[in-house]
Amino acid sequence: HHPYYKNSTIIADDSNKPDNQTPMSGNRYLMQSGRKRLIGNDEIYNVLKTRLKTTKPDSEFIIFIPGGGLDGIENGPPITNTNEIFVENSVINTYTIDG
Repeated sequence: HHPYYKNSTIIADDSNKPDNQTPMSGNRYLMQSGRKRLIGNDEIYNVLKTRLKTTKPDSEFIIFIPGGGLDGIENGPPITNTNEIFVENSVINTYTIDG
């Protein structure tokens, strides 16, 4: 696990934080096994929010990380479809960018 961000937390760069005039923009990530997993699209994100049983708005649900903090979190495999949302930690832990 990550020392600051729990598993099943959604994180994003704080430059993408929504306000009253602008919606959420940019990449969102699911924390799993101490790694960040890119959420591929809005459909996957919405299914994920449903599975995590939250109705909070993005501004309250997503943890926005300042100043390039995302760069310090190791990448996990991206989530490209809803079947990939929750995979075994062994898949996450053995993931390399080269495949």
